[in-house]
Amino acid sequence: MKTLNLNKLTILLGLFLVSAFFTTGANAGCILNADGEIVTNYSTNTPVQDDFATGTDTSVCRVTPDIYELKFYKYGICKTDPSFGDLSSCSLIFNVGEFSIPYQVYKGETGVLNIRPFSIEPGVYPYSYIEISNAVGIRLKEKMASATSGSSADGVHCWTTVGKTSSARFNNSGSSWTSSAHGAVLAYNAVALECGPSLPGSVLIHDSIINKLSSANCTDNFLANGDRTVQTSNPYREDNKFGVGQGLGVSTVSLLTTDNTFATDCTDSAKLAWTTNLDTAYTITEDSTYGMLVKTTDAAILAFDSNVNNDIASMIAFPPEITLQVTD
Repeated sequence: MKTLNLNKLTILLGLFLVSAFFTTGANAGCILNADGEIVTNYSTNTPVQDDFATGTDTSVCRVTPDIYELKFYKYGICKTDPSFGDLSSCSLIFNVGEFSIPYQVYKGETGVLNIRPFSIEPGVYPYSYIEISNAVGIRLKEKMASATSGSSADGVHCWTTVGKTSSARFNNSGSSWTSSAHGAVLAYNAVALECGPSLPGSVLIHDSIINKLSSANCTDNFLANGDRTVQTSNPYREDNKFGVGQGLGVSTVSLLTTDNTFATDCTDSAKLAWTTNLDTAYTITEDSTYGMLVKTTDAAILAFDSNVNNDIASMIAFPPEITLQVTD
């Protein structure tokens, strides 16, 4: 067994170069004009296009945050499927218990994650496992081709505002509510972006909470094992897979509480437990070295109101795609 005398796991790639590790599938993003503005057509209720289906008008497209803020709890690779909570076969690169390791991935930059020294026993590992907060922080600045309505004003510049929004409605009226893990959550129809004729002096990070997987209503019962979902379809990849580089595969996701039991409703959802059944298993030797890929490209979904076509309806974080990069 090799012990690495390091406490920094390199965050290899945040943006742009990450595409070199994709051999199948396509990146989807809002279509931009020559000036880098999101192309809009506000004469219809499908005002944008994305580059996954070029030429097709739609009401949503994906954007890349300037900052993508994650909170890590556990990260490792496993010999048997850990998605039901049994991590006994896993070699964990880090495990911080009830605390978390916050990390901000900056657009186009690399960095390091400060962790304790770790060891991985040589062998074959067909699964990866990561446990992160289900609240994803996003700071975003975008310029639109024509004036767009944000939370309270109009303009060609749009940016994130402070607060927390969720991926699921708490009740049928979509009212605000309180998460036991994350505190006050805004009403479901709260718009996380403001727009205006110019950008403000500083742009805040907005938290997007992924608090339901099987449907958009918290009033619907959770599925078993924390609303466990096997991700067999990815609308933004032709091969329907999730992952980056060596981490490509079929993913299974569950929601956990703060004490690592499976979540039972939206209010106690605190973490995402993300298992990937890898297309190609990791083979670890005593000489292996490690890095981590975080895909931030097109990591948020920008949605427009179907009734008022120049109004932004919401911004939702796309689930993080994080991969261990192993080099012999």
